[in-house]
Amino acid sequence: MEKSPSCQAWLESQDYKEINLDNSSSFPLPNNLPGFYEEPEEDSSDSDDNYGGWEIDDSMNNMDTGNSMDSMDVDCSVGNATPQCIPNPAGSTTRDHTNTSDFPKRYYKFPFLNVAKKLQKADTPYEKTKQNEDPNAPFFPFATEEEWQLANWLGIVLTHFILIQVNAPGHVPSFKTSSDLINHIEALPGLPPWNARWITLPEAPKDPQLLLYRDPVECLKWLEANPELGEKDYVPYEEYVDGEGTICCYSEIASGEAWNELQRKFPNLTINPFILTTDSTHLTQLTGDKKVKPLLISSAHIRQNVRAKPSKWAFLPLAFIPEGKFSHLEFQNPTQASLLPGILSRCLYHMCMREVMKPVSPFTVTPIEMVDSEGYIRKEILAPLFYIADTPEQALVAGLAPNNCIPCLAGTHLLDADHVQIPRTGQSILDTIKGIHQEFPDADTWRFAMVAKERKLNGVEEPWWIDFPSLDICKAVCPDVLHGLHKAFKDHCVAWHINLVGKLELDAHFRRLPKFPGFRYFTAGISKISQWTGKEHRDLQHSILPALVGAVPSQALRATRAELYFIYMAQYCSHTEETLSQLMEYNKIWHLNKNIFITTGARRGKKGTIPHFRIPKLHTRPHYPEFIRRLGATTNFTTETPECYHIEYAKKAYRGVSKKDYTEQMVRWLDRQEKLRYFERYIEWRQLQHTGYWNSDS
Repeated sequence: MEKSPSCQAWLESQDYKEINLDNSSSFPLPNNLPGFYEEPEEDSSDSDDNYGGWEIDDSMNNMDTGNSMDSMDVDCSVGNATPQCIPNPAGSTTRDHTNTSDFPKRYYKFPFLNVAKKLQKADTPYEKTKQNEDPNAPFFPFATEEEWQLANWLGIVLTHFILIQVNAPGHVPSFKTSSDLINHIEALPGLPPWNARWITLPEAPKDPQLLLYRDPVECLKWLEANPELGEKDYVPYEEYVDGEGTICCYSEIASGEAWNELQRKFPNLTINPFILTTDSTHLTQLTGDKKVKPLLISSAHIRQNVRAKPSKWAFLPLAFIPEGKFSHLEFQNPTQASLLPGILSRCLYHMCMREVMKPVSPFTVTPIEMVDSEGYIRKEILAPLFYIADTPEQALVAGLAPNNCIPCLAGTHLLDADHVQIPRTGQSILDTIKGIHQEFPDADTWRFAMVAKERKLNGVEEPWWIDFPSLDICKAVCPDVLHGLHKAFKDHCVAWHINLVGKLELDAHFRRLPKFPGFRYFTAGISKISQWTGKEHRDLQHSILPALVGAVPSQALRATRAELYFIYMAQYCSHTEETLSQLMEYNKIWHLNKNIFITTGARRGKKGTIPHFRIPKLHTRPHYPEFIRRLGATTNFTTETPECYHIEYAKKAYRGVSKKDYTEQMVRWLDRQEKLRYFERYIEWRQLQHTGYWNSDS
C-alpha cells in the first residue's frame, strides 16, 4: 500500500508493515499529475512542427507573451480553431524552464494576440537618469566612485556617525557628518515620492490621524518600467498540458480566468491587473504595543517567481495606514467604550484606502500610457485584481463581521458544512448597507454599527472599493495558505491530537522518531516551541503522522492524513482539473472522519466539548478550486510573500530610526534606502551598457 510522503521513510525503517493507515479504496493518493510539473527546456528546432494535431509556424520559436508578438507575422489559423494552441518554444523567455526532460511540455492559447501593442519608443528610468546626469560628475552628488561606495555602505550599515576620516591620501569625502550624508543621499534619484495627509473622522475631531502614502499610478508605472523584474506577461493566455487543448492548467496569474475576463471587456487594450496587500505588523518585541499597517502594491505583469523574491522589490510600499488610537473620545456607556474605538478604526482604514486609491479610479475605464522595461509605450487599463490578507484583515477589507465567509453566504452556523453556499457578491454587501441607511436615515455611527452587526457587517458605511464598480471584492479577497492552512493545522488539528494523546506523551512520541535526512528532529517535542514560523509549521506537518501512529484512533489518523494531503496539494505550482477534484476529495474525507474529535472529546474548550466545527479557516477550503481557476496557483496569493516584504519595509525600518514619531521616520529611512538601491543598480546598468547585456540577477 502506498503511504503518505511524510511517514514513508519512518515506516520503512520500522518493522510495522502490518499497520493499516487507511482504507485505500476510499482514500485517493496523488499520482504523477500533469498539473504538478513545470515545462522543460527543450530544443524544438530539431523536432516536428506538429504537436498533437496543432500546427505551428516557425515564427513562433521566438514568440514572447506580449513583449514582441505584435511585431511578428503570426499565423494563428489551424483549421477552424482560433486561436492556436502552441507549445512553449525553445529559446522563449515566457516561462522559467527546468532541465528535466521527463516533465511534459506546456501548450498555450493566446486569445488576445493583438492587445499588447507597443507604441513609440520611450525612456526607461535608467535612461532618464543617464540623460539628466552631468558627464563630468557621473556620481553626483558624490565626488568620486570611492566616495559613493563609502556613502552606500554607511547609508545601509550605519544609522548615525559624527565624523568620517579616510586615511587614503588625496581623498577627503565631501560629507563630514550624518546630516551631510543624509542630504547627499536625498539628492539621489529615486522612486515615487511620499505624501502626507491628516485624516480626521467626524466622530473623533480631536484625534487626527497621519496618512503617509504614494501615488499608486506612479508606483505601477515604476514597476512596469523596472528592468530588474525580468520578462513580464502583458496578455492573458490559456495553458494546457496536452496539444489538443483539453486539459487546462492554472499556474501564473495570466493563466487564470480573472485576467481573461477583464481582457474581454477591453479587447484592444493592455490590462494591468495589480495586487494589494496589508497586514498589521508588530514592531516591538516582548514589550510595547507599537505596530504599523503597511499597504503594498505589485503588478500581475510580474511573474510569481520574481514577486516571491524580496531582493527583487516587486512589492512597493504604497502607504502606511494609521492604526487609529483615539484618546479623546467620550463614551456614553461601557459597551460603547469597548466597541466604538474598533468601529472607528475600521472606518479609518476604509477612509484612508479611498484617499490612497483615488488616483487609480479614472484609469479603470480610460487607458493610461505606461513605459515597459524595454522602453516601449503601451496603453493600459488599471484594474485591482485581488487582495492578499490574513483572516481578520480579510473581513476588514470586505466589510463583513467576523465568522462569516466572504466568497459565499455561509454564516456562523453554516461554517462546518462540507460544501459552499450561494456565492456572495460585493454588490450584495453594498445593498445591505444601503438598506440600513434607508431604514435608519438618521442613525449615527454607533447606531449604524449595531444594526450592521445584526446583518453580519462590520459597521463601515462606505467601503473603499465602492469607487471600483467592476471589482467584486468577494472574488478579490483570497484564501491564505500561511494562516488558513499551515497555522490552522497547528491551532486546531494538532491541538485536538494533544488533547487525545496528552502533551507529554506526544512529545515523547516525537522524541522517539528516528532521525532522517531532510526531516527535522524535535529534540524536546513540540510543546516547548513558543514561537511558530512557517518553517516550524512545515516541519511539524512532515513528522506528525508517524508520531501519531498507534496513539490515536484510525479515524483521527485518516482525517489528519486527508488534511495534510490537502495542504500539500494546495501548494502545487500549477493545477489541473484533476488536482482540483482531488483537493475536494481530500476535503470530503476529512469531513467524513472529523466527528471522531468530538466523540472522543478532543475538540473542547473552556466549557467542555465543542459539538461543531464552525471554524472559518476550515470552511474556506472548498473555495480553493474556484480561486485557483481565477488567479492561478496559490503561490500567487499567499501571505508568505508579503510577510517577507514586511520584514524589510517595517521591522528593519523601525530598527533604523529613533522611536519618536517612528512612522514618519520610517518613511524617510525607506526613501533613502530605495535611493541607494536604485543608484547602485543604475551604476551597474551604466557600466554594463557597452556589453549590450543587462543581467537583472547580477
